[in-house]
This record gives sequence, C-alpha cells and structure tokens, in this order.
Amino acid sequence: MTRLFSRLALVFFLPFAVLCFAAPVFADGSGGSYSADDGLETPSYDINIIVDEDNSFRVTERITVNFLESSHGIYRQIPIEGTAYSLVNGEKVAQDARIRITDITVEDYSFTTSAENGSEVIKIGSADKLLTGEHVYTIRYRIRWYDDRIPDYDSIYLNLIPKEWPTDIGSCSVLLSFPKGTDVSGAEFIGMESGRTVTDIMDVQPLQGPGADGRYLLSAMSKRTIGFGDGLTFRVVLPEGYFAGEKMFYTEEIVCGIAIIAAPLCCFLLWLIFGRDRRVVETVEFYPPDGLTPAEIGLLWDGKLQNRDMISMFIYWAEKGCIEIEESGKKDFILHKRGGLPPDEKPFSKQMFDSIFSHGESIPLRDFNKEISSAFYFAKENLQCDFDKDSLTALYERSSIAARRAGLILAFIPILAFIISQMADAMDFLAKAVVLIPGILFFIIIARSSSSRSIARYSAANKGRYIARIVFSPLIFFGIAVLVAIGAAVLREPLTAIFVTVSTVGSIALALLARKRTLYYTRALGKIRGLNRFIKTAELDRINMLAQENPEYFYHILPYAWVMDLTDTWAGKFEKLGLRIQPPVWYRGYDNNAPFTYLYFSSAMDRYTRSVESAAHQPAAKSGGGRGSGESGGTGGFSGGGFGGFSGGGGFSGGGIGGGGGGRW
Repeated sequence: MTRLFSRLALVFFLPFAVLCFAAPVFADGSGGSYSADDGLETPSYDINIIVDEDNSFRVTERITVNFLESSHGIYRQIPIEGTAYSLVNGEKVAQDARIRITDITVEDYSFTTSAENGSEVIKIGSADKLLTGEHVYTIRYRIRWYDDRIPDYDSIYLNLIPKEWPTDIGSCSVLLSFPKGTDVSGAEFIGMESGRTVTDIMDVQPLQGPGADGRYLLSAMSKRTIGFGDGLTFRVVLPEGYFAGEKMFYTEEIVCGIAIIAAPLCCFLLWLIFGRDRRVVETVEFYPPDGLTPAEIGLLWDGKLQNRDMISMFIYWAEKGCIEIEESGKKDFILHKRGGLPPDEKPFSKQMFDSIFSHGESIPLRDFNKEISSAFYFAKENLQCDFDKDSLTALYERSSIAARRAGLILAFIPILAFIISQMADAMDFLAKAVVLIPGILFFIIIARSSSSRSIARYSAANKGRYIARIVFSPLIFFGIAVLVAIGAAVLREPLTAIFVTVSTVGSIALALLARKRTLYYTRALGKIRGLNRFIKTAELDRINMLAQENPEYFYHILPYAWVMDLTDTWAGKFEKLGLRIQPPVWYRGYDNNAPFTYLYFSSAMDRYTRSVESAAHQPAAKSGGGRGSGESGGTGGFSGGGFGGFSGGGGFSGGGIGGGGGGRW
C-alpha cells in the first residue's frame, strides 16, 4: 500500500509541481528594455499611502487610462528585490532593498499575480474581453520593508510613479498619512526632466494634523505633466526610532539558513558519536552460528524479515523430523505434521508451528492461505520482539536508537524554520495553511515510514544501498515536489525550498544511519557473512570432505542458504561434485519417474517457495499568470543608478523602493 501511495503521489503530483515551478520562470516575461506606447494615454495617476509604524506602507494606486487601441487591461510590475541609492554623510550608499508585497486587491476587475524577474506582476483584465476608451483601475497592496540598519535616522524612500510606465502622465496627486507627527520640512518629491533631477515638480501642502484618528497628512499635486520615463520618488528623513516593531533585515532568512546547515550537521555528529558501527570481522564458517534458526539468520543477514525467511522454517522443522512436505502437484504442496517441536524451541517458532497446524494434521497450502499469512505475520512480530526484549541479544544499542530519534526530530527543523520565515509576513489564513500542511504531512510520512519496523530494519549487509533506496524513493521525490511547488507557486522561493528539502532528506538519511549494531549483532553478522562467503566460494574438495563427514550436510545448510538466496549456488556445488543424493525422508515428490538430483530438488524447492509465498501474500487479519506578449515593460529590478545627479536631500528619481513599470496588454 505504501509503495502504491508513493507511486501515485509521484505520478499525479510531480507534473503539478513542475507546472507550479515553471509558471513563474516561463511566463511571458517583463524583462528587457521599455518603450513608449502610442496605444495608451494616462490622464491621471493618483497615489494614497498610509505609513504604518512598523515601516510598512498600505498603498492605493488609482490609475486612469485611455485605451486608444483595443486592450485586455493593464499590468503593474513592482520590483521586490534590488538596490536603493541615497547619500549618507555626503557619500553615495547602495542599500539592499528587498521588500514584500502582500494583500493585493483590485477594485471591479479580475486580476492575477505572479513573480517574474525579481518583480511582483499584477495583471488586470480578462483575456476574453477587449476594452477601449477611458477606464479607472484602483490597485491596493501593502509594502513591507525591513529595518534599514542605519543608526542615525529612519527614512521613507518610495518610488511613487514607475519610471517604466510607457506614457506621459497628465496629472498626479499624492496623499501620505503618517502615524505620528514629525518635521517633514526636508521632504522631497524627486522627478526627472531632460535627464536631470528636479525637486519642484510637485506643489506640496504643509503637513496637516493630527486628525481624529491621530494621523498626519501630507499632500501634493503635480504642477505639470510627468514625462515618459521620468518617474516620481518621495524621500524624507525621520528621527531614529520613528518606526518601531519593524521586521529585522533577513532575521528569518538567517535563522532558516542556519537551520538548513545545522540540522544535517547535528545529525552527522549524532551518527559519528552514537551511530557509527563497529567493523564487522568476517570469520571462516562451515556451519551456521549455534543457536540461530534460519529465520533469525535471515533477519540478521539483511536486516529485515521476509516471507522467504519464514518459509525456511518449514525445511528447518522437516530436518528435525517434525513435518513432512508433500508435492501433490506441480504447484500444489501439503504440509503433514509428524511430531511436536523440541521443548527448547524458540517461542516464535512454536507459535508459528502451532498456528499453522491448529486446523489439522495435514495443511494443503492452496486451501489455507489466510492461515499461513496470519501465522507469518505474528511470527515476524514475535521474532523481532524476542531480539528487542533481551539485552544480551538486542540488535542495536539503545543510545544509538535515541540518537536516531533525535535526528528525525532535527530533520523537521529546516521545514519548520522555512514555514516560520514565510509566516512572519501578513499572509492570509489560506496561504498559511497551504504552506504549513504539506510540509508537516511530508515530514510525518517520512518520519513514520523511517521509524516503522518495515524500514527501521535497514540492511545489515549493505547500509549504503538501503539508505540510497530510501533517499531516492518516490516518497522523497513527492516531498521535494510538494516543497518546490510551495516555494515556487505560493512563496516564490523555489531555491530556498530546494535547500530545505535537501537538508531534510540528508538529515533523515543520516538519522537512519545513526543506529549502531550491538557487539552481539556485530559478531553474529561476521559469522553469517563467513558462511555466506563459504557457500559462494568454497572449494569443492572442502565441501566433499564435509559431505563425507555428514551425509545430511547438504540438507542441513539448505535452509540457511535459502534465506541468503543461495539455494541454486549451494545445489550447483554438490551437482559439480557428482555425489549421489537420496531424497530426504521428509519430502515426497509428485513425479516419481524423474531422476532425483540436487538441481531437481532445488527446482522443487523453488516451486515450493512460490507456492507458499502465493498463499502468504493473501491479506491477513489485521496559480498564477504573467503578461501577454508584446507588452512594454521594465527590467524587473530597481532603476535609477545612473540618471542625473542627487537632489539636495540625498535621493533621486527611481532610486527608492517600489515603482517599477507597467503598461497595457
């Protein structure tokens, strides 16, 4: 069921994730140069800005346009990363001006948003409808800026009219609402004319207030037309501490970055200190380790219990004279009970034996599939518990198990830090749920799968292969697709999402490794590997000598070769020796005319395995859109780095945050 879920998740979700990731990348871009648009006029462009005490700005843009050519609507492109330039103590200072744009709304028109080339693009209108004539678009959004980290003062430095708007603007009004009183006598509205900076383009009224709401208002009206490409920027220097509670610059991102690095590093240290295994010393063995049944050898060999391991117990019981195996047809077998198990038999073996023969002395496999499946299931559970509860035969050291659990908890920290870093902004409840739920579900699925017994018993024979199988499983790729889709489509940070995923997956892999075999397990594994090597590489003379000493040597080793998938290899060794073989007293074949050989018996046992496994396999109880082509637009970054000179106040047109470009589509 888990494998089916993983495959379905990969098949159905990955295409969605790819589309989510590709949409911002391959959407019709707004990059490149911008030019005037003769099919559009802009009679007025009015801006209302409510300045909040946490250095965020609630912006309302009321844009009146006249479509001279049929158009679907307009778009606004607002840079969200780049550089703001100003003068500090007479020196030109470049300041990282990454911002967040949230709470976007448009009155009376449908719209979509997307992230393109470092900008937030608001596309207004319908692809199914064309417009002409005059239309008014009212766009609202919130700008959240970080602490500027300038110790001497606070400031507001906003691009009001985008420099890359493709037309002249007939008139412009600006209304700024401040949360508290201050001296704004040095405030400037900075524009451009004929390639030089000007500060007299606006008629500025004195600061008014406080009003009934305790706020102060600063208004201004353009004195003349604002030319194409000139833009308009507002800058005012405020006393240090004017803003309070503003978001610290990159705090969440730094914490997220530390978590991305620290989680796998801590998991590596946990593995290094508590989970690094002792070296397995392979010994020369001709017989299985004393006191271990074939099923136990199967568990210790590859770290997991399979039906094949439980089937080997039938041959083990037959060797003890407790059952007889009858091949009644080419694919039909019957188990006949011939006696009870010895008093010192392992508890799991007794339980499985009693369970299978609780329905009679003779059990046709075809008719008792559910009973066999149930017996296998509970025998596996009991066998694992037998090892776990005895401190002398425990497979893994308790301190390493605790370290492994701690590692799985640490693996969640990068996802948690990523979620917190994104939720620090004013996101609506639905967006928070979209971010939070898949990330948590992904971790729960991975942690649950990693800690369940089916996966916890990772390969003792080859840990690296097993960990690779976990890391590159469809479940992991499903989680990567989820986080990348979230990062690209919702949070628009696919690179961070990929780093978070790599960190989480790496931490999980290291946590899986951080479980140390006990001294008992290490020594037993050395003997089992020695027996495995002997079966595969032993010289025929050595096998011949052992067979002469013990005529039942072939059958005695057979169930142990079985669990290591070496049955044919073991039979082939004896076939090459040319030794005569007598059918075991506990086996009756359906074709008495066929010559009985080692390979014939191996083939019969292979049919027997498929028959039992067939019985045991029966169930036991238990969006976004971008601009259309042909638009004029901006570069997607902050403009102004080489336009004219600085104004007296240290700013220039296009040098602040916001602004950007726009046009029709």
